[in-house]
Amino acid sequence: MTTNDVLRRTRFVFDFSDTKMIELFGFAELEVTRAQISNWLKKDDDPAYVECTDKELATFLNGLIVDKRGRREGPQPVPERGPRADGGLEASHAAPVELPGDVGRPGRAGWVGADHPVGHGGAVPESGHLRHGRV
Repeated sequence: MTTNDVLRRTRFVFDFSDTKMIELFGFAELEVTRAQISNWLKKDDDPAYVECTDKELATFLNGLIVDKRGRREGPQPVPERGPRADGGLEASHAAPVELPGDVGRPGRAGWVGADHPVGHGGAVPESGHLRHGRV
């Protein structure tokens, strides 16, 4: 998954407008234009497609955290140094954010240890049909 994919999917999940995206970048002290956002969100095969850098994505995610949790006291977080050797994002980018509605997070609505019953072989935890050692 590319940084542009993460940006696209985050926008879709939260139903952000271009104006809101610009505002989120601004919360992390990066000014972007509507044209930049539009080019980041284009399909990879579009001639106007521009790759969103790791630092730009990290800045956007920091802005999203500020929007959802509020600005913290003291110095603001700076974008991380880049991707890890295994291709994943830095751990600080995985900070939990309150998502709209109940999205079946672990520990909610009876699910234990997985976001979906498929993680339990299709069994619902309350049914008593869980295979021990596979949870």
